[in-house]
Amino acid sequence: MQDLKRIDLPDFDLCRILSNVFINAIESAARAEARTVRVTVHRRQAAEAVVAISNSIPDRVDISKIFTPGFSTKPGHSGHGLYQVNRILAKYYGCTIRPNCEGQTFTMYLDLPLRVMKQAE
Repeated sequence: MQDLKRIDLPDFDLCRILSNVFINAIESAARAEARTVRVTVHRRQAAEAVVAISNSIPDRVDISKIFTPGFSTKPGHSGHGLYQVNRILAKYYGCTIRPNCEGQTFTMYLDLPLRVMKQAE
């Protein structure tokens, strides 16, 4: 949990990113049979955290289109959320978003830089 406090992004942008991905996961899982959402955070390197948000899905997702403005898997939605998330992440060095779809599970991986903490002398 300490790593979350060290993510090197402004709080406003971090909240926009996480809330969008998390709400998408909840809404998608609500339409699926299994209705599962899981969030994990781990450190991949000394200066990088990976936040993974996984959820069950009702249908396979074409991950090649999910960042396209106007594309949505949800009926009645504008399809601008993940497009905006991708634009926000592009402003910051070392931030990436990696979607993955396997079977009935969709996972969004967020690679986020951590502030380097100076050691006490």
